[in-house]
Amino acid sequence: MPVCDICGNRISTVADITKSFILTTTEVVENKAYWKFVFSKPEWLSDKSSTLIPYLVVKQTSLETGWWVCQNCSSHYTFNAPEAQQRIIDWSKNPNMVFGSSKNPANASAVALQAWEETHDGKNQ
Repeated sequence: MPVCDICGNRISTVADITKSFILTTTEVVENKAYWKFVFSKPEWLSDKSSTLIPYLVVKQTSLETGWWVCQNCSSHYTFNAPEAQQRIIDWSKNPNMVFGSSKNPANASAVALQAWEETHDGKNQ
């Protein structure tokens, strides 16, 4: 069963799946809410240096598989819902299907750095 790639909650019932979406890497990594969520985790809150962000951005923007997103997390993203639901249908036929990496990693990097600064009170070191 799929798991929300944002919050980690299981998407375990048919009802959960019908209310979930598969987003593209671009739809996720170019969204400030995603990065704020990442940087609010304890392992990032204790880190006072943004030096690892470029490595994380490269890793995240290169992912080609779709991102499962539960109904609760989906409200933080802008995306075409029918297309995102169609990706679930496509995935059900081919779980190894790829949806492409980020088209513009520089955009994701700029969004990530802005989220870092906002999450860390502008104390980017």
